[in-house]
Amino acid sequence: MWLQYLGFTESSYIELSLDSSIIKQLIDSTSGTTVGTLTIEKTKKLPLAVPPLAEQKRISLFIENIFNVLKMVC
Repeated sequence: MWLQYLGFTESSYIELSLDSSIIKQLIDSTSGTTVGTLTIEKTKKLPLAVPPLAEQKRISLFIENIFNVLKMVC
């Protein structure tokens, strides 16, 4: 998926948000199939919280650190 950078979003934060189980369920429920397609129209309707840029970076780093720890123990 391609997203335009608007200066107030961190790409890794948006990617992690769109990859969350809740958002995936919303996408699937609106498509009527088991594997939903994310369209521009659906993306505009998604309830994504967009905190300040610095907070997005902190959240992304925190989650990426958790994933790195999980990779080491699994």
